[in-house]
Amino acid sequence: MKALKNLVIFAAMLLPLTLSAQDIKENLKWTDLKNGIQTAYFQGELWGEPRYVAIVKYNPKRYSTQVLDAQRDQSASTDVLAARVGAKGAVNAGYFNMRELTPVTDISIDGKVLGRTTPGETFRVNGMVVIKDKKGHKISIEHREDATIDAIMEKSHAVISAGPLLLKDGVNQPGEDKGGFATGTHNRSVIGIDYEGNVWYIAVDGRFKDVCTGMSISDLTRLCRELGLKDALNLDGGGSTQVWTSVQGTLNHPSDNRRFDREGGRKVPNIIYFK
Repeated sequence: MKALKNLVIFAAMLLPLTLSAQDIKENLKWTDLKNGIQTAYFQGELWGEPRYVAIVKYNPKRYSTQVLDAQRDQSASTDVLAARVGAKGAVNAGYFNMRELTPVTDISIDGKVLGRTTPGETFRVNGMVVIKDKKGHKISIEHREDATIDAIMEKSHAVISAGPLLLKDGVNQPGEDKGGFATGTHNRSVIGIDYEGNVWYIAVDGRFKDVCTGMSISDLTRLCRELGLKDALNLDGGGSTQVWTSVQGTLNHPSDNRRFDREGGRKVPNIIYFK
């Protein structure tokens, strides 16, 4: 009996090291910005590592979701681009050539193709955000396929591809790893849709030792599942990772300035935003 009691005590000591799905949700610190917009953050140990997660959640029926193309000399950090168009909230979007500040994934607006997925990105770019209507109320996260991407871009208001696709209809999506991209712990950005139809922008901070370690793709998929997302797509990450609202400013800690503050946003050529 004593041995059993000790085993129960030992098991209880281990529980805080790995938060359950319910605990993750309960430990999010939520702020209601009213009118269907909420933000949240989590800071602490998650699955044995220090993490920082920032979230924006909104109802797309009440706001217009759009893709902003701002290549080359028009590029700026996500917060600057979002403020430029009067956005309520924004997240950095697709992968890009950091020297030229041009996209290396598919992007189209009103049928005009503004970027194409390059051969070097095909190992991870297998998903896309599709905004079907000009009003920006019909948003979906879909599989990206070479055979259908042109037709989808032609008939949709806006399309931007990224990847890997993490969840589709609540099912984990298999992905290919290359050079540790998936297995390494990095800053990550995500766009997701939950079962109620709300859109989520998520930033996972990393590159700050002993403060936040980032996540692997498998960790990120688990996070999205346990947050209750139905569909989720990994966006460009690393130093590009940034989520922002007009009320609270930058919510995470962009890492390009190597300081754990809100000021290290990287120039990017495209964002997803709502207004």
